[in-house]
Amino acid sequence: MSLQGSLSRRATSLTSHEELHAGKAQRASTGLDGAKTSHRLPIRTLVAASVGNAVEWYDWTIYATFSIYFATQIFSAENESLAFILTFTTYALAFFFRPLGGFLLGRYADLKGRKQAMLLTIMLMAGGSLVIAILPTYAAVGWLAPILLLLARIAQGMSLGGEVSSASAYRPPASRGWAIGSENVTITASIRPAAPRTSCVTAEVMTGAGVRGIRRDGGVLTVETDAGPVSTRHLINCAGLHSDRVAALMGIRPEVQIIPFRGEYYMLKPERRSLVRGLIYPVPDPRFPFLGVHFTRTVHGDVEAGPNAVLALAREGYTIGTVRPAEALRTFMYRGFWNMGRRYWKMGAYEVYRSVSKAAFVTSLQRLVPGIQASDIAPGGAGVRAQAVSPDGSLVDDFKISVTDGAIHVLNAPSPAATASLAIGRHIAGLAAETFKL
Repeated sequence: MSLQGSLSRRATSLTSHEELHAGKAQRASTGLDGAKTSHRLPIRTLVAASVGNAVEWYDWTIYATFSIYFATQIFSAENESLAFILTFTTYALAFFFRPLGGFLLGRYADLKGRKQAMLLTIMLMAGGSLVIAILPTYAAVGWLAPILLLLARIAQGMSLGGEVSSASAYRPPASRGWAIGSENVTITASIRPAAPRTSCVTAEVMTGAGVRGIRRDGGVLTVETDAGPVSTRHLINCAGLHSDRVAALMGIRPEVQIIPFRGEYYMLKPERRSLVRGLIYPVPDPRFPFLGVHFTRTVHGDVEAGPNAVLALAREGYTIGTVRPAEALRTFMYRGFWNMGRRYWKMGAYEVYRSVSKAAFVTSLQRLVPGIQASDIAPGGAGVRAQAVSPDGSLVDDFKISVTDGAIHVLNAPSPAATASLAIGRHIAGLAAETFKL
């Protein structure tokens, strides 16, 4: 066989192969009768693709909203900053896998067809969502939890990358831009219905927004604040030191009145913190809701000593010099205040004495830690207790919650409210669900 004959046969083969592809291309663009066919997609196909796209991006938006809440339960972060960084990284990681998803799923579409590729795309997104929905916490399975979460996010990212590639690559060149643009319209449309659900789990903290009035207009409550009006269907009053006043703005006559008591603390000096290695609490006096002075080691390693309980002359009287005449007058005009004074004047006088005498304060501390001296402590901060007092002068030491039409008023939450804050929150949330028919 000559070299010329071999080249001749290979040239003939290549020519036949090219003609075969040319015939396929011709048949793809013309019908049986030779008429040209349209590249337009059937309406049903367009609607189906748009619905699938919307479902995926709806899921994507909902996950982005909730991720910050559950990612901290999945990653073992030692501080809040690290937890937020891991949360953001987990969300962002999927975007880096979108190009890879476009390449791999595009190749899959070449081999199996566009329909199979789109089905695989949706299965990846749904599978990732299912894994995230049933994912156990770090406390339950350790590092397996974040590994599974990362794999689920990678699957979702590849799914979105594959969708854009397989949906647009098979369009004629003149309409590929239109195909991608229509997907962006679908994305925007799918995010819109997700917005009300995301707003249910987000909150806006308004500072400098003192409440000045509350009015009802049909089924809507309008809270007038210094930052402007706020409208709502339901209201939960957890105003603490001002809870009785907020309730009064709704026309309610609370059964109790809040009287502020300032609790002053000392701090152990750093070189003497070794005196207290944990929490030291006294046996409480059952006549009073106040716990009495005690030692608390904080999460930062400081040691607090205190507090006492001194009448404050302002609702937010965190210092001895803070006096608001109108609020002090309201306290002195309350019948329950004078009845309380007649009952507990000796204890009240001693608290004032202990407030101005460091030696008296140290004597109280020495009942718990005999080795402590005045030179071991330095003045610390102060808190204000919102003490609910009944008209007969009794100090309320239990929950006092008033329920009215469209509103719940938490007038008293007993100590230790911080220790039991999650349990108290669950109780109030359950009460709100029952009262508001949520």
